[in-house]
Amino acid sequence: MCVLLSHFRGLINWEYLLSPNDTFLPTFKKAIEHWGLLKSDNSIYECLVEASSLQMSYALRRFFVTILFFCEPTNVRSLWDQFYIHMVEDYPSTSTTMGSSLTNMLLRDLNDHLLTTIKKTFLRQLFYDDSEKIVLVNKAVALS
Repeated sequence: MCVLLSHFRGLINWEYLLSPNDTFLPTFKKAIEHWGLLKSDNSIYECLVEASSLQMSYALRRFFVTILFFCEPTNVRSLWDQFYIHMVEDYPSTSTTMGSSLTNMLLRDLNDHLLTTIKKTFLRQLFYDDSEKIVLVNKAVALS
C-alpha cells in the first residue's frame, strides 16, 4: 500500500488504487503488480539457479536467507519449492529420513542464518549510526 500511496497523490478513494485500467483487483499487492510498480523476481530466480549449480548447499542456504532479508522477493513459496532440493543436498539422508525431517532441519538452519544476519546488521547499524554508540557495540560483541 505504501508503494501505491507514494506514486499516487491526492487520491479520493481506495477503489482507484485497486482498479488499474478499470479492473478491480482483490489485493494491494496484485494492484501494485498490475500498475507495474513491483519488480519481478526473475533476477532473484536467475541468481539462485546459478548459485545452486556453483555453490555448496550450505552457501546456498546462506544466500537464500540473504535474499529473503535484503531483497524481499514477492513469491517466497515458489523460490522455496524450486530450490528446496538444492538446499538439503548435503544433509545426511537415510531410509528413515523423511521429507518433514529434512524440512525441519532446513528451517532450523535458515532460522540460524537469519538470526546471524539480523545480529550482524543490527551491530553494523549501531556502529555506523553514531560514534557515541561504539561503547554499546563493544558490549554487544562481548556478550556474543
